[in-house]
Amino acid sequence: MPEQEIIGLRAIAKHLGVSVNGLYTLVQETGLLVYKRRLARVRPGARAWAWATTPGLIQAWRTAKAMADRRDFPTKHQPTRKAGRDG
Repeated sequence: MPEQEIIGLRAIAKHLGVSVNGLYTLVQETGLLVYKRRLARVRPGARAWAWATTPGLIQAWRTAKAMADRRDFPTKHQPTRKAGRDG
């Protein structure tokens, strides 16, 4: 059984809990996985496609993002120095 698609920028943004502008940022800067979904034409002149994604693609994106972010995670605890103390 194919995975349910989330079709349209507003629907994807709502699913992720962000604004449409926030969704643009996620796609452009963090590589959120979206694709063009062909739509049945409703009326002449209407656009024949919309942006879409699936819960599986969102999970894959989250996993890849977590793996990339993990590279920045410190390997050992680094004690911080208190201000005003020497040595």
